[in-house]
Amino acid sequence: MNLMEMDEPTKIAMEYIETFRGLHKNKRQKLNSGTPALRPSNFPGISTQQLCDILVRSAYDRSCVDETYRDHILELVVDESLTWDQVLHSIVNTTCDRLYMKGQMCELIQDMIGFVQIKSFESKEHADELSPVIMSTVTFVTDLILTFLDDEDELDTMQIDYDDENRAYQKPLEALSALMHDGLCGALFTMGENSDEVLKQLLDCHDAFLKLEKHDEEGTSLIELLVEKQDENRQPKEYEYEPEGLAVYDLKNPSIRMLVPVFSCFINHKSSKHMANVIQTFIELMRLPGESVVFDLIHASVLLMYEETIDLLHLPKKNRPDYRWHATTFFYKTLPLIINHLIDEDIIAVEDLEEGLEEALNRLTMLMDSVDVNWQNASYLTLLNSLVSIIGEETANPLRQRRREHMKTTANLVMFSDTDYKPIDSSDVAKLQIAIKEVKIWQSGRRDDFLNLFLSKVTRGEFDEFDAVTSVLTSESKLLEIGKAFALKNKFAQSSSMLISVEERIRVFDDTFILLSRIIIRNPGLSIGLFVNGGRGKTDAELAMFFKWSMWYVKRVPKTRKDQEKTEEELVLLRKEVEMLVQLVNAELGIDEEEEEEEVKKMSEVKEGSVKQDTKKLTAKKTEQPATGTSEHVDDEEMSDEEDKEEEGEHRQPQENYDEEKMDTSEIFSAPVNKLAFPTIPKVPIVVGETTESTKTDSNEPIVTWRQIHCPFPRITKKRARVYLAQLKGGRPFWRSDDRNLNLGSILAAIPKIGELLVEEHQEKKSHRVDRKTVEDHMTSIIYGIDSMPCFFLCLVQWVDCEPDSAARTALAITIKNALEKRINSSIASITDDRNLSKWRFVQSTVLEMINEIVDKSIVFPEVTCNAFSTARRFCPVVYRDEIPDQVKTKHAWIYMRQQQWTSPHALRILEHYNHAREFKSWCHMFISKTIQIQCGEIMQNSVDMILAVCMTDDVNIIIRMQESLMDHWFSEDATLTQIDGRFDSLALTAVIRLIANVMMYAELILDRLLNDGPPIRDPLPYGEIEAPGSEDPENREKWIYLYRSLLDRTVNRLFKILRKGVLCTVINAIIRLIKAIAGAADCKGKSLLIKRIPPEMIFQLAYIEPESVDYTLMNAYCDPDNEEHDRVKIMFLCAQRRKNVI
Repeated sequence: MNLMEMDEPTKIAMEYIETFRGLHKNKRQKLNSGTPALRPSNFPGISTQQLCDILVRSAYDRSCVDETYRDHILELVVDESLTWDQVLHSIVNTTCDRLYMKGQMCELIQDMIGFVQIKSFESKEHADELSPVIMSTVTFVTDLILTFLDDEDELDTMQIDYDDENRAYQKPLEALSALMHDGLCGALFTMGENSDEVLKQLLDCHDAFLKLEKHDEEGTSLIELLVEKQDENRQPKEYEYEPEGLAVYDLKNPSIRMLVPVFSCFINHKSSKHMANVIQTFIELMRLPGESVVFDLIHASVLLMYEETIDLLHLPKKNRPDYRWHATTFFYKTLPLIINHLIDEDIIAVEDLEEGLEEALNRLTMLMDSVDVNWQNASYLTLLNSLVSIIGEETANPLRQRRREHMKTTANLVMFSDTDYKPIDSSDVAKLQIAIKEVKIWQSGRRDDFLNLFLSKVTRGEFDEFDAVTSVLTSESKLLEIGKAFALKNKFAQSSSMLISVEERIRVFDDTFILLSRIIIRNPGLSIGLFVNGGRGKTDAELAMFFKWSMWYVKRVPKTRKDQEKTEEELVLLRKEVEMLVQLVNAELGIDEEEEEEEVKKMSEVKEGSVKQDTKKLTAKKTEQPATGTSEHVDDEEMSDEEDKEEEGEHRQPQENYDEEKMDTSEIFSAPVNKLAFPTIPKVPIVVGETTESTKTDSNEPIVTWRQIHCPFPRITKKRARVYLAQLKGGRPFWRSDDRNLNLGSILAAIPKIGELLVEEHQEKKSHRVDRKTVEDHMTSIIYGIDSMPCFFLCLVQWVDCEPDSAARTALAITIKNALEKRINSSIASITDDRNLSKWRFVQSTVLEMINEIVDKSIVFPEVTCNAFSTARRFCPVVYRDEIPDQVKTKHAWIYMRQQQWTSPHALRILEHYNHAREFKSWCHMFISKTIQIQCGEIMQNSVDMILAVCMTDDVNIIIRMQESLMDHWFSEDATLTQIDGRFDSLALTAVIRLIANVMMYAELILDRLLNDGPPIRDPLPYGEIEAPGSEDPENREKWIYLYRSLLDRTVNRLFKILRKGVLCTVINAIIRLIKAIAGAADCKGKSLLIKRIPPEMIFQLAYIEPESVDYTLMNAYCDPDNEEHDRVKIMFLCAQRRKNVI
């Protein structure tokens, strides 16, 4: 083709070649003269691909390689005038007909491999351009090898003709080897259809080498290595993570030991399968050996039982919650079931169980001896019997014989050596076994028989047996069903009925009220609403007086919540609504409304007289009121207006204030309580801002609470309460047992006012000294007056328990305690046929903890030496039943847990109070900050594992709060600016990263559990910004699913946002370590779910910022081999690692 027939780009390319030849010729003639560099950019309109084709053809179109053209091609590729893919395209599509020279071109292919790179990182589509070019190149090379090997004679001829010491296929074989060993190209050969195609071509080459007559050992070995390399690349290596700065320590992981008190005392309503699943998660996350798990389960269970028999420092048994039945039920009933689940799911092997049992026998002898004495049972032998079906008699007999011989040779254990087969009748183990049999009555369908049997324990005073049955019901998740059944019985007995007598109604109401109250009191984590309704949703059981009373006067940790501020007009309307609701409740219970009206008018008269208004008109109205013939109204008429004003004004306010502070929804008031929140308010329209005085009154109005609106409580007047109290002091009840219209709820409605009067009587004043003998005699008479309804006494104690702390309250509690003891002791001495004695003992057992807490003063300990004091004395702090702990007690609890590498339920109780108050982050921040201050690798690692374990006290609530705390502290946008506090210290960060990774994986497990625990969820969920739902919320599951999805997505998005800034900093380093920790975690469901959530683009961003920080095995861990999008990201990742000018 002459120059006139060429198109314009081709002409320009030819001009370039001519110019290059001229420059090269001049350069040879003038060796010392500088020659300007020739580049395609100097020739506008040139086609670089055509130029590349001409240069390649010029370099390999003769009988030998023209090094001038070849070197110039390399120069142009280096300065990016030509691209690597243009060169490969020219080689693959060459028109050269000399087979030998085609082989020589493979050397240029080998040179181009190092230049393989994506055109731009702005779009994944650019990654698609690499694979076709590389695949066509490898096909060109393998076809060339096969062509050479196909004619062995031609091979020999070419070697002679070109005077080459190597055979012609040597260059293609070396190029093929370079392609296979290149990280980027080798990865491309494993993606999608490329994998099988490349392997087939390699195997074809291998077969061709084997067919050579002149066997080439070196060539055959090389092709075999390439086949093995492809097989290896097709099965990517698992990422192995080694924490930086943290060695492997011999200290045992405390997680399982921490879980036992959580399971037995705080989530004992969960099934044994759920507990086994949690243990499985910890085994996988912590890589715990099976025998260690078995030993830790037994060790912690026995240790929990032992602690319940001793007085802790500053925490005697009488002043602390009783976890005896929790520990007994867990060890003898739940623990064998957990182990069975672990064996059935192949989480631990039978051999692990055998080793764990033997280790427990060797190392826990003294601990089990003490437990056996106090529990009057052979604990180890009983456990062994429950597991013999798994390990077999041959394994169990030697262990059994060793333990039995030890017990028979120990003086205080001889009588218990055979109790594994027949427990002692009075022992807790025997009571537990009876309780298990009784619960089976309910499970078999004989529900009425069980309810009667359970209720009879109240009348017989069998409180230990009662607690045993309650514990078993809790472990079987049947407690809510029982609560609903008895709440309905209580509601039925409360209202008038023609079917049963009043005496029978009083008996049923009293028994069921005491039964339900004991369960609620001794299970502070049990939701009253769920318990009464039998689950989520409202039922008629909420109409029972037990529900209303418990919502107001069961002392619990108040929940902190943020309520929207309301205007004064809204508050006025709410107060009017409260007034109406109270009047409706009073009418429902049969409380005389006329009496309430008379009381209101008298209050109005006093108020009007105090401001000198028209008293004559009010007095006339008062005298017009008809008088009734009851003693109550006569006494009311005899009372002075001044006394009424004093008592209504002075003594009602403290109680209401305190009630509001202790409510479940925690609206805390700072203003004094106004009469509008009570049932005795006048039915007069309230006008805001009329006068200075009325405005002042309105400003002191309390905020209306959730409880006042949703659970209104009836009230009586103080005048009527005085009449009732006078009758009780006379030793007779103030209600009529022959009144068929009597609503028993009205009896409980009188308790708050009667309680206020009793508190007044115990107030020491200058003009009035309390006569201890008189008040105790009065209380004794009151007890005899309510002898047929001990629940009245129980409610009185609950009311006193909810009163603000004062000297009068303490004095009243002492009076109640002494009178109760006198009632029981005198009955034992003089009344042999006392029908209610057993029931009073039951009530005493129920209220004793409350009374002791009121009477006994709080412990004082030196706070200045907090660390030293806790370390030296192993101090376990104590909290009251409604106390939100402070930071000092939380710090003591942390030190106590860390020292023991096991946690007492009394220390966990502090965290439970935080959880109930919805102040999860308070203890989370404390525990994390204390952990990073330790600066000891082994202790830090165990500390973060301990933190994860205690999160299981309320995993759904706490895990989400823990994750938020961790992300806010280490991965906030300003975290780098505040790193002076040591949060990014290498050792501290290692422990924290371990915790964050485990928390994120566990969060995925919770989300998966919620998704599978019910019908399919519609997407998207119709929520915006919502708060954590309560346990009684009917949409509890849906809301938690939404919150956990949002949490995990928000976490990933925050990390991605930081990475996209592209700035290398300490936070980026933390993200790198977190990504590595997740990928290097043990294979478990949580890990697989989390890895699916984290996009591979994050690892690409890391490689783009710091190529040396991540490798291809890490990228593979986050990619799905069947996902084409992930393949594109892999290519971008590999290209990012080899890009130039990376700092």
